[in-house]
Amino acid sequence: MTTQLALFAIISGLYFAQEICLYFIFRKKYGMLPNITGRKSVDELDRFYGFSIQIVSAFYVATFISLIFNTRIQGIASPVEMLDNPLVRYLGFAAGIGFLVLIAVSRMNLGACWRIGIDPCLKTDVVYRGLYRHIRHPYFTALLGFQFAVIFIVPTTLTVFAFILSLVIVNFQARREEAWLEQLHRTAYADYKRRTGRFLPIVGTTCRMARTMEEN
Repeated sequence: MTTQLALFAIISGLYFAQEICLYFIFRKKYGMLPNITGRKSVDELDRFYGFSIQIVSAFYVATFISLIFNTRIQGIASPVEMLDNPLVRYLGFAAGIGFLVLIAVSRMNLGACWRIGIDPCLKTDVVYRGLYRHIRHPYFTALLGFQFAVIFIVPTTLTVFAFILSLVIVNFQARREEAWLEQLHRTAYADYKRRTGRFLPIVGTTCRMARTMEEN
């Protein structure tokens, strides 16, 4: 087994182990939490979101297979040469561990408000505690950070494409969630948006505040 395969297998195993642990923790503490994406969703956009997640997952499965059989299909699993060295892999692994911690913290901060997708029948509160005090979508930030770290572990076109696709669908989903929460909570959420960044602190607030000042 190569070092690259070992690091990718470990970081992937830790991600899935954490997801399983969080699932049972949330199920015990809050009951069955809603997952309203994929084929069972009544909303076409949530079905699209669920399908997109499956495509991203397929990229990582293909990455794992290419590492196991040591295949580098030109144009599909081609290496990114400038990142393909042991030091970068270990730095990516360390960053991935850090982002896994942030994923867990962001989900715990949400508590009973955690859900996947948008359910018009579910009235969730606006969460201001923890990471959400400064960022509107810290879970998405941590997830994207984790996927970016994976690129440093396995720098191929597969992992790059997976990250780019995730970046697009996460931006799309974040904007949908914000529109729904602003419709649900109105002024409270609008004020929250003005003082927090979408994915990073401050970033995403300046233009909004300037536009508000112009309107006043």
